Amino acid sequence: MPSWSQLIEEMGSELIRLSEREGRGAEEKEFIREANYLDIAERFKRKVGKSRYFGALRRNYRKYGVVVSGAHKILMRLQPDIMFTTNYDKLLETAYTEIHGEMPNVALNTCDLAGAQVGRSLHDEGLTIVKLHGDIDRPETIVLTREDYIGIQQRDMAFLNVFTTYLLMNTILFLGFSLEDPNFIRHYGESLWYSGGFKQESFAVVDSISEPFIEEWKDRGITVIRMDLSDFLIALEGQLEIGR
Repeated sequence: MPSWSQLIEEMGSELIRLSEREGRGAEEKEFIREANYLDIAERFKRKVGKSRYFGALRRNYRKYGVVVSGAHKILMRLQPDIMFTTNYDKLLETAYTEIHGEMPNVALNTCDLAGAQVGRSLHDEGLTIVKLHGDIDRPETIVLTREDYIGIQQRDMAFLNVFTTYLLMNTILFLGFSLEDPNFIRHYGESLWYSGGFKQESFAVVDSISEPFIEEWKDRGITVIRMDLSDFLIALEGQLEIGR
């Protein structure tokens, strides 16, 4: 699956190609060079239309027959109660189903999340996956453009506040996350503001990150573990097996 930056690069290349047909390739290149990811995605959506825009997303993130990674399978064997993700794809759901033989609960809004929590309390149900940026099978829930980021705050602020509360009250392990998502940075900053700077210590496994960023996030309450994700999960599973 392509990363966020790879997806935006693809959209930028298509914008340049379309503009060159109109004799405005140089202007488009300058826009893309100066614009951020949110604005490039917004311009692409407006330029090609919603149908083609969502088609590009489905082409990248709704691939059937994709083999889930060993890291995904280890993660599901660890049996977390809840996972927050900004990914649109179905890899987490697929991995969970392969390991446990059933679908996890998936929450895309406050109502979904409330239903999952009630179900878990009544029936001891398994994992709930909270998809903060939407699901590829529900195009209206996708959060990628600047307008999307503004819209989700107006549509379902309570849903986002659940994430903010979890950040504040729990020790979170961030996996495969760059710590650069603007939505995350804003919510994390809000959780620190509301708590007066106090929160539970959290951890982030990041393969490549500079020392200044490690120090910066340490000051914000997140200890960065500089390690390959698969190696980390293998080691974690091994330690938990020893402890049983």
